[in-house]
Amino acid sequence: MSPSATTLMQSLVHRQMKLVRVSSTHLRISALAGALTDEDRAELRARKDELLELLGPQPCASCGRFAFDNAGVVCYWCRHPGLRA
Repeated sequence: MSPSATTLMQSLVHRQMKLVRVSSTHLRISALAGALTDEDRAELRARKDELLELLGPQPCASCGRFAFDNAGVVCYWCRHPGLRA
């Protein structure tokens, strides 16, 4: 039986790996060399859509308020602070 997307995420975090959504169709994992097993890779591929949904849209990298498909995006208001009311 394969783990759910949530269980997979918990397992990766427990093993000090970080999974982030970098776009609406791409994930990026940070892990020590050799930490990610072939079984992990297979589960990531099989659960990619679930993981993308679980991670959801990413907030503004500066203020955290607005949602974007890509990680690290800064919203218009943070890029132009003089225009705020």
